[in-house]
Amino acid sequence: MKTLTSLTAAIIFALLLNISSASAGSHEKKGHKLFNLELNDMQKKDVEIMDFTKVGRFTVIVFFADYCAPCNTELDSINKTFISWKNNYNTNFVAVCVSNDQNINRIKEKAASHSWSFNMLLDSRNEAMNMMHIAHIPYTVVVDENGYVVYQHDGYSAENISNIQNIISNGVSTLNLAVK
Repeated sequence: MKTLTSLTAAIIFALLLNISSASAGSHEKKGHKLFNLELNDMQKKDVEIMDFTKVGRFTVIVFFADYCAPCNTELDSINKTFISWKNNYNTNFVAVCVSNDQNINRIKEKAASHSWSFNMLLDSRNEAMNMMHIAHIPYTVVVDENGYVVYQHDGYSAENISNIQNIISNGVSTLNLAVK
């Protein structure tokens, strides 16, 4: 009887662990809705990230740290095409800094030295990183006009920038694009 109780407890624990793991990764499914997170802008005002996902446009969101070389390369690459994407495809772009120290002046200086002209937000408590289960940066998400993630990747490669370009130039929706 004691063995049966231990076995039952082990099975219940395993089932609960599987349910917990499945729900934790559920944000990774194709077409999941982006969490509406409240972050700070560079003036330390509260803003909701969904405010940047306007009807009729794609929004590219990059989670980065100012000390991260691949993050800076990704942001520089996107910055080179941002104005074109904005004007030709009505695309919005937001960079979310996830550095723990959140030195706003240092981040502003970095943006100025790189001529980054896009919106920047701060995730000083790493809430976005935790809610979205982001393990590596840069972490880039493309959100459609309805707030659904249609593409995501971590790390930097020129191929990722080409993938984003293809998505926004072809108007790919969540119905026909598998999330990477």
